[in-house]
Amino acid sequence: MKSDSVERIDTRKAILAAAGGLFAAMGYDRTSVREIAEKAGVAKPMIYYYFHSKQGLLEEVLDSAFSPLVERLAAINAREASADAAECLRDGVWAVFEYAEAKRDLALFAYSCVYGPWHHPVDRIIMEDFNDLLEQLRLLVERAAQSGVVDQSRAGEAVRALRGMVDIYTSDYLLGVIDCLSREHAEMAVRGLLRGYGA
Repeated sequence: MKSDSVERIDTRKAILAAAGGLFAAMGYDRTSVREIAEKAGVAKPMIYYYFHSKQGLLEEVLDSAFSPLVERLAAINAREASADAAECLRDGVWAVFEYAEAKRDLALFAYSCVYGPWHHPVDRIIMEDFNDLLEQLRLLVERAAQSGVVDQSRAGEAVRALRGMVDIYTSDYLLGVIDCLSREHAEMAVRGLLRGYGA
């Protein structure tokens, strides 16, 4: 027999998983709380008990989806100063690509909100999480500039270039232009960055 706390954690996880899948497949507006409850196998009031609102549920879904990636990038940024800066860049880009493959539906949902027309409060929520990700990429480039791998006078341009390359590869994957994202894609993105902005 499960304890009450284990059962609450299981219920919460089931709701988050159901909501994440439905938001990704149908979008925020077209997903009803009733559908989330049915998919999670819980009563509709449980969603309000745990998350207070549909928007509160979305915030939790996005936070639980993006936090591990942001934490992984932060860990790469926290490596010792003597760590190879180019390798840190490759590892950071690969972390984003690996995330997009593992959480394809949520990544597609997030990208469609970030790069689609802005008309909904949901876009602000997604942009906050997306900005945390972009800040970690900026820190990776800054680290490379401080290490002499990227031209320090062009570090701002290099940040935008890296973001563009990551977005292009990720969008191509999410839209089916390429079948997968690999370490080789991360290597090509960093090689291109260093060719244009290397010290």
